[in-house]
Amino acid sequence: MTMRQESRADELSQAWPTREVTPGVNAIDHDSLALEAIEQFRGDRDFIFGLARGFSVLLSLSTIRRHMTISEVARRTGLSRPTVRRCLHTLTKIGFAAADGTGGYYLRPRVLSFSHTYLSASPVALLAQPLLDALSNTTLQACSLAVLDGQDIAYLARSMSSPIIAPQLNVGRRQPAYCTSIGHVLLANLPRAQLERYIAGIRFYQYTAHTINSKAALRAAIERVRNVDFSYVAEQTGPNLCSLATPVRDQSGTCVAAINVIVHGAMLTPEEMIDRYLPALNDVARRLSLVLPSNAC
Repeated sequence: MTMRQESRADELSQAWPTREVTPGVNAIDHDSLALEAIEQFRGDRDFIFGLARGFSVLLSLSTIRRHMTISEVARRTGLSRPTVRRCLHTLTKIGFAAADGTGGYYLRPRVLSFSHTYLSASPVALLAQPLLDALSNTTLQACSLAVLDGQDIAYLARSMSSPIIAPQLNVGRRQPAYCTSIGHVLLANLPRAQLERYIAGIRFYQYTAHTINSKAALRAAIERVRNVDFSYVAEQTGPNLCSLATPVRDQSGTCVAAINVIVHGAMLTPEEMIDRYLPALNDVARRLSLVLPSNAC
């Protein structure tokens, strides 16, 4: 634990709220590309809407269930049925999707080429995996590394020693930055102007009764992270789930990612999480920073 982290740790029990009770709307799928996200570029003459719609359909097949009909994809994307039909026909012809013969469509293994190309060229993902594996074996908990990508975090590396954690957050999955420990760390390391742009465009969704649901609450959480250089969150995205995250910096000192330890099924206090996991988290972050080149992501 660094001196700055240690000097503030004793304040956490009073300063770090773990519950914000306001039931709300259902959470959205952050892997999707909705029609409204495409239509915002209507005034851009160089924007290829057909390409964007194709990616929208491709992403719609990747999360809900393995087989989806044209009607289901249309409902999920907001696109018309004829548009979805043409997109699926094209994706099938070029090998990214296939028809099951009963009206359903599913992804082909060729889609893995996207993630393989990115991960193979990402130093932070390649270098982090063995360190995360060691951390997970030491803590007997799930551990992750993620980067900020738009409004969300994207997981680039993952290790699970605990069989309790389901694989919903495997490599490539996304979660909103505003209610995750890694997200808070990454947001806290943004320049103030960039952070304000993020906050201005945010849409809150209530995963649990404790999920952050206001800009004021998010700003307060980020300010706490700025002061201690790590983040603790509890029951933000699911019940009986808490996590602790710390930044990963490249050799120039820029925060390029964050790593966390996730505890499921046992609600630990901030002090307990710090005592058990922060020294090991900091050690992994330090070792990773020593070998990361500048602009590692």
